[in-house]
Amino acid sequence: MDDRLNTVFRQAPAARLNFEKLMGIRLSWSGLLTQSATYHIIGLIFIGALILTVGPTWVKQYHQRRRLRER
Repeated sequence: MDDRLNTVFRQAPAARLNFEKLMGIRLSWSGLLTQSATYHIIGLIFIGALILTVGPTWVKQYHQRRRLRER
């Protein structure tokens, strides 16, 4: 997709940034973020959601193992 965007917006880089923001290709957080910053934010959100989803199961298993060791 980057090649096509470079071709279409060759003469208008500001228009490309506006297009990327409008289409959700690049996040805007008090200014457009770089691609790597966007990936870091999405990765952190994914990891956080994973921990919130699987975390309670891990805690429950930990407590069960601990009770077995105490017996």
